Amino acid sequence: MSWELLAETGTGPPGSPKKERYENAEQTLPPRVPRVKTGSASHVVVPPRGYTPGAMSKPALLVLCTGNSCRSQMAEAFLRVKAGEHFEVYSAGTEPAAEVHPLAVRVMAEIGHDLSGHRPKGIQELLGRVPAKVLFLVCDRAAKSCPSVWPGVLERFIWPFDDPAKTQGTEEERLAVFRRVRDEIGERFTAWAEERADLPA
Repeated sequence: MSWELLAETGTGPPGSPKKERYENAEQTLPPRVPRVKTGSASHVVVPPRGYTPGAMSKPALLVLCTGNSCRSQMAEAFLRVKAGEHFEVYSAGTEPAAEVHPLAVRVMAEIGHDLSGHRPKGIQELLGRVPAKVLFLVCDRAAKSCPSVWPGVLERFIWPFDDPAKTQGTEEERLAVFRRVRDEIGERFTAWAEERADLPA
């Protein structure tokens, strides 16, 4: 079984998100164990013990970035609230950090999202386990090293945001950047969820 990539890029105004669509309507894992290439590395997708294809009650959304410590965690939180009724929501990183960034936890708590119990996850934890229907990439580095094929994916969006963890300065200056990126992510993912709210999953 293979997945054919149909690219739709460059048709919008400058700065508009790139969109790629995968032609594969199935939401279950293929009967064989696939090998997925991520950058220069290659990973064998092994379903976890006890996995039953098709067991998920809702299609999945997956948000990827590099460390899964700031941007993708924020996006996951917004999607859980705005789209959780229709989708399972996950996030992961191509090079997961040791912890969710404390300032990300702080600024999300300011608007009612609790990330204190979250932890960064690597994509290997989800490959073969989460047949995501929609894949979001929120940083350019992850876009270059993410799997070129993910079982079940129908749509892929590349929406890069600034990495607030790289901000230098005082705590207040860094918090200002975290809040700006939080609000940008919230606006983009809330708009996507609202557009999809009346559509069948």
